[in-house]
Amino acid sequence: MMISKETFDSNWNKGIEDYKKDCTYPFLDLESNNSWSKVADEWENIIRAGSATNYNAAIAQDEPGDEYSYEMGYFKAFKVICYSAKEDSDSLVMPAMFIARHFIELTLKNLIFNLSIIFGKPMQIGQKNTHDIKKLCDELREIALQYNLTPFADHSFSKIIYQMGDISPKSDEYRYPTKNNGEWNFQDADATHLINLMALNHNMNYFYSLTQSLLLLINDSSDSIYAETAYGNAYIIEFIKIVINSKFKDNKVKDKIKEIIGTHKLPLEKKNMLFKESNDGMEIDYGNEDLFTIVQQEGRFYLKTDGLIE
Repeated sequence: MMISKETFDSNWNKGIEDYKKDCTYPFLDLESNNSWSKVADEWENIIRAGSATNYNAAIAQDEPGDEYSYEMGYFKAFKVICYSAKEDSDSLVMPAMFIARHFIELTLKNLIFNLSIIFGKPMQIGQKNTHDIKKLCDELREIALQYNLTPFADHSFSKIIYQMGDISPKSDEYRYPTKNNGEWNFQDADATHLINLMALNHNMNYFYSLTQSLLLLINDSSDSIYAETAYGNAYIIEFIKIVINSKFKDNKVKDKIKEIIGTHKLPLEKKNMLFKESNDGMEIDYGNEDLFTIVQQEGRFYLKTDGLIE
């Protein structure tokens, strides 16, 4: 059936008016004369401060160590979504699940990294990054069993991570309705097709309280484990992360370390970076403080600290 352009335009304009009420959600307390069918002059530029100062947000990063802000942001966004879901759970389940899963992934990686430093557990250099939260959970559980971190070895902690990992193995299932081959992500009759967002909320609260309290104890308080150590310097932590994600070659450890400092413009003095060869590998110190040792085993490189907990 053919319709006129005039009818097309008329129907579209009517639709714009009909959808204005959806645009007020959840800003129901704003003045009713706000127009939601066009962008006012004040809001044309999203990177300019606006008169609604509560909504101005700084995102520039001028120093490292912002993992906590990312994790908190995703956790709070998840909580806001869950609270609003009581009114429209079917449309909010996808972003709620995606954000919850991403929060779990960020936190697990952060924990594994920091716990490896404080217990002196070797970290493989150049290891392929993973989004598999079940593998990350297993890696954290291994650390928990080795160093008697009972809450992380408990079934209650890993259960929700495994549930999320089973539902969304690649983290794409809640971002896109179809796979690369065009198949629906949730067409399998045997797959999970119901999510209770309140149950998810309670599990996320449990996960959050255990993980963030430990991360605060490690690196973000005046009496933290990192306090008065080299690892209390956010640039040292950033340096270690870059080293772990780099590629090393035989007999080139010293050159690679110097290259990393220069290339990434870290505010660390090359002259203060000291190298000592030992039976274990290449020990790297900064000034008078031990940072880590680069160890090579079976063609692979590992970064190992001396640990901070006896």
